[in-house]
Amino acid sequence: MAKTKTTKKKEYGFLTREQASLVWKSEKPKPENLVKTGDKAREKFSSTSIVSDPEMWPSLADALLMQGVEAKKELDFGKLAEHFNEIIKGVTAGQLSEPRPLTGGVVRKLALDLTRERLAEAKAVLVTKPTDAGAQAMQKEARDILAKHGWEETAVKREKKSEEKAGKATKTTPVAKAIEPVKSVAKPNITTQETLPVTKPVATEPERHYVKGCTPFIKDEFEKIGGGVLDTKENAWYFPTAEKATKAQKILDDFYAKNRKK
Repeated sequence: MAKTKTTKKKEYGFLTREQASLVWKSEKPKPENLVKTGDKAREKFSSTSIVSDPEMWPSLADALLMQGVEAKKELDFGKLAEHFNEIIKGVTAGQLSEPRPLTGGVVRKLALDLTRERLAEAKAVLVTKPTDAGAQAMQKEARDILAKHGWEETAVKREKKSEEKAGKATKTTPVAKAIEPVKSVAKPNITTQETLPVTKPVATEPERHYVKGCTPFIKDEFEKIGGGVLDTKENAWYFPTAEKATKAQKILDDFYAKNRKK
């Protein structure tokens, strides 16, 4: 029977304070020497994320504004979806399977959401910097697109169908005749432990610390912070603590600064 080779386990020790001091005073690491080697993990983009990316916005905005086309003409979102699908199909030809194709409805919703988000971003900047030329141009462009397609600046909540049905039922339900109540002898108002009303603790609403600005491109960063909620009515994010809101605001400010430089 063949003997298995055994390796002696290496024993590790400790440095003295003098030796550790030499390490502390050693040369700082150079960032260029710390780059990870090997193939970088490929980013994956779906058709919707491609169209939603800031790199695509200039082309999407031109299509939405329809400059050079008669004012009475309407944009066919189905044709716009086909345009993007053809480009994506051409890029993926002979390689990986192509992403799910876009539809006119999906492109229309993306266009509306992105336009509203850009308008919200511009407004957030203009609150503190009213003369910011970039924010002013962004606001005008977004409002021109909304006006072109008859879209509202903010989403309007629809009433629930159950409430509508309840309203209809109220109108058609016949009103019963009032019945005269039977007179009764009033009992003495004596309060005992058994007759005291049961009180329930009132739930306190959690604090909301809002951040200025709203964009879908930092959603993943907000999820890392934790506790972030998108208030669709106010079109703004809020967090349960001021500390988390401060971190989120820093991410937003960096995002705006980076995109304005472009």
